[in-house]
Amino acid sequence: MPNVESISEWYKSTGMRPFLAALGADSEREHFIKDYTDAIRSEYRTHADGHVLFPFRRLFLIARR
Repeated sequence: MPNVESISEWYKSTGMRPFLAALGADSEREHFIKDYTDAIRSEYRTHADGHVLFPFRRLFLIARR
């Protein structure tokens, strides 16, 4: 990802949606996103090229009967 803010933007449109929907005002949502971004900043370090590696693990399953 280009930066930590990009991770927040991406997650805002997926897994964060229920949390943002539960908040009333736009100011509360903005505060939540800022707190989230600040919290993950220490977890995802910025590389020399300025990008942040964001490992996104998924499971793909195929079932047959």
